[in-house]
Amino acid sequence: MGQEWESIQTGILAEGVDIQNSRARSSKTKSRKAMGNRADIKNRKPTKNNITKNRNTKTTNRAKRTPIRFFFYACLIFLIASAFIIVPYLNVIGVINGTYAMVFDSMALSLMFSFIVFSYLFAKGRSFKEIIEELGLSRKNLTVRYVKIGIILFLLFFLMEFALGLFTEVTGIQLPTNVQQYLSNMPLFFYFFVFLVAPINEEILFRGFMVPRTGIIISALVFGFLHYLSYFSIVEAVAAFAFGIAAGYVFKKTKSLYPSIIGHMLFDFVGVLSLIFS
Repeated sequence: MGQEWESIQTGILAEGVDIQNSRARSSKTKSRKAMGNRADIKNRKPTKNNITKNRNTKTTNRAKRTPIRFFFYACLIFLIASAFIIVPYLNVIGVINGTYAMVFDSMALSLMFSFIVFSYLFAKGRSFKEIIEELGLSRKNLTVRYVKIGIILFLLFFLMEFALGLFTEVTGIQLPTNVQQYLSNMPLFFYFFVFLVAPINEEILFRGFMVPRTGIIISALVFGFLHYLSYFSIVEAVAAFAFGIAAGYVFKKTKSLYPSIIGHMLFDFVGVLSLIFS
């Protein structure tokens, strides 16, 4: 019995030692993990070197964007000066006649639309690539599907124009428009500008820039109002407003500016052809 009791005691003591050893090992493991976590936290904390590197990277990115940004600022200033000072002055002193003064003024004002948008977004810190993406002008947004949508948009408004002409023929009611009066007998290069460059400028401002910020209706109203100021024609203002609604809806759904640009270009191209051959 004595030997058995001694063996039981020895077993109990051995188990106690094992328990103490396992507790010691677990406490060491926990302390190691805690030290590792502290080290990770220290590594995660931004050091002075990391902050300096980030600042240098941002400064480098700004420096890369500076030349193109100041190019757009300079062009915008030149366009404003041309439209409101240089061209009127040249007209007054007789260097250019009234027709060319109107042509150059119209071209400067049209180009201002794009340069205002780009200059504003550059001032907000966007890069050129980010601006192109935001306006829906990246390469991924130019697809066959979006080209087809642009052609459909043009056909819808071409049919509307045809319907209005048919209405005039049947009823004898004339819908007054001053487009032909304002755009007839213009230099040939201006007609190319009207259907190749002007639609891009207008779509950048009224669809790419204004639709996300003001909504479709407000951008279409401003678009129609500016067409009224250009031609003093209610018909042109209503047509421009309707096109603004359709083009704004297409841009909001597709996030691509190419359908409205294509539709706008084709519509203006047909208008220019009708002016030349009428």
